Amino acid sequence: LGIIRYHVEDEEYFLKSLTEKGLQYENLWQSHYVALMPQNHPLAYSPKLQYEDFTPYIEVTFGDDFVPYVRNSEVLPLNNKRILVYDRAMQFDLLRANPLAYMWVSPVPRELLLQNGLVQRKCKNSSQFKDILISRAGYRYSKLDRAFMDALSIQRNAAAYGDTE
Repeated sequence: LGIIRYHVEDEEYFLKSLTEKGLQYENLWQSHYVALMPQNHPLAYSPKLQYEDFTPYIEVTFGDDFVPYVRNSEVLPLNNKRILVYDRAMQFDLLRANPLAYMWVSPVPRELLLQNGLVQRKCKNSSQFKDILISRAGYRYSKLDRAFMDALSIQRNAAAYGDTE
């Protein structure tokens, strides 16, 4: 089993590639990215946000998000104030420590927001991602696989229906 996340506009490429490699897939989740930031960020409680609103602030982003064989699907304007991180824990540390930092993420469960003093905000015209579960073609899910998928659904629902204004 595996989970793949991709930008929705790249879906045709990914599904074709999976089929060619003899893999089956199942949709798990599709949503818009949200802006994650500290509760004391200047934009934390702005009523309507657009990408341009984030220009003066520091974007925290994963440094390993480039896939060389896929067209550049990045819809967000490139912020010239960026901190590249390579692990999730560091992302939360940086966001907690810097009231001017933000990050584009999939929705986060309310519990994580509260534990880290963060808020997440919707942004007009944010790009969409899709998560899919992949496995070998013809693979039949075991009880353990189903239990994993059930636990995954609980976490997805906590994030999807949590606190995103």
